[in-house]
Amino acid sequence: MKTTTIILRAVTIGIILSIGSGTAIQAKGIYATTPENSQDSSFQDFLDEGKLWTVCHQISGLESPMNYLYFFEGDTSIDGVLWKKMFSAKQEDGSDARKDDLYRQEGGKIYVKTTGPDALLFDFSLGAGDTVMVHNFEHLVVDRTFDTVFEPDGQTFRCWKVRYAHEDAETAPWDLWVEGMGSIAFGPARSSVTMVGVRQADVLCLYQDGERIYQNSEFNTCYIQQPQPPTPNEPPHADTPCHVMNQGDGSVIFYFATATRGLLQISDISGRVVSQKTVQDLECHVSGFKPGVYIYRVIPSSHSDKSTPISGKFIIKKH
Repeated sequence: MKTTTIILRAVTIGIILSIGSGTAIQAKGIYATTPENSQDSSFQDFLDEGKLWTVCHQISGLESPMNYLYFFEGDTSIDGVLWKKMFSAKQEDGSDARKDDLYRQEGGKIYVKTTGPDALLFDFSLGAGDTVMVHNFEHLVVDRTFDTVFEPDGQTFRCWKVRYAHEDAETAPWDLWVEGMGSIAFGPARSSVTMVGVRQADVLCLYQDGERIYQNSEFNTCYIQQPQPPTPNEPPHADTPCHVMNQGDGSVIFYFATATRGLLQISDISGRVVSQKTVQDLECHVSGFKPGVYIYRVIPSSHSDKSTPISGKFIIKKH
């Protein structure tokens, strides 16, 4: 049996695929068998609000890697078309989350809103040999598809090896698409094939409803270079009105830059209020959270000198 070893060229993410006639593929905590052109009529919900990606970016010219968290939350309608909002954050607790893009899904196709035509990011309905244009300018071809089992969860996912359509199959940069995850490098953000020479990235972990379903085996963490949170003796600066410190046991401490009086209200991503507590000083401790994404706001009391509520997001992960 002839076996050929191919190293991913799209990005330096250390995945080595050993391909032969009795194919077995092992890649970063993934074990895959049974190469098939999966054409199931049903597709995973890529835009599920219960998902959380952690991705490490190695950007040219920067010495330290940058961590990003990605998740979907909330909808908006534009010209009668419903779009899902994607947020990104750099802080591990997600407190600095901001809206990045608008996404929609049609069957196995994932689109992002642009100033021009809607751009296709991924197409999980393709078979081997099919071609597709992503980001409205790059033509890719699917080399092959196969089934994948993720550790430690054991779920089966579909994978697509894609590459530039206009380059030689043996030398062209390529990427691995995973249904439900997106790019094995950039997660939901984009296909990494179009980013060659600009930056490198790795999906570190993928969570579903607080449960980790993918762990990059080359890393022992889901977040690299964690920032040091403030201590009670070091409140946040005045330009950061609130910092949320995750205690790791389902509880969090809110640190305020100035003495705050009001009602701390915490909701889950569906908008359901799960906790309320009176705030009267520089910090407030709240416990009893299950894994998930939460939204908080402080409604000032009538005696407070703050005119606008303090608000933000934080994430509780399952350890």
